[in-house]
Amino acid sequence: MRKFMMMLLILSLALAGCGSGGDDEEDEVSIEDAETCEEVADYFAGVAQNFIDDAEDAGMTALMAGTESEVFQRYQPQLELTQQRAQELGCSEEEMRPLLSERVDELETDGPVGEFIVQLLRDEGFGQ
Repeated sequence: MRKFMMMLLILSLALAGCGSGGDDEEDEVSIEDAETCEEVADYFAGVAQNFIDDAEDAGMTALMAGTESEVFQRYQPQLELTQQRAQELGCSEEEMRPLLSERVDELETDGPVGEFIVQLLRDEGFGQ
């Protein structure tokens, strides 16, 4: 679970300087609906994909700015709730690692910013 939390922190910090690309909140699924560790990993992948999309819209300059931004404020609660739900369901780090690895490999990127974020995820041991 410690590595899982570290991954959430890396995503939060990596995108702290990015602006939001859009607000499609009506399409969002609630983490409270997750009933299995697989569903928690699916939700995490959705949040990560949204992070990537917003970061790519903002560009590398915003990514490297390192200031707390609207995107950071928007996604931080989702990431914290994801970790909390994983703990409630008893999802161990050993169980989450392969689930997250599969999903990291499915994330889509359109440029160097997205590739940078995906590489951060892989470097933490969640990718191939």
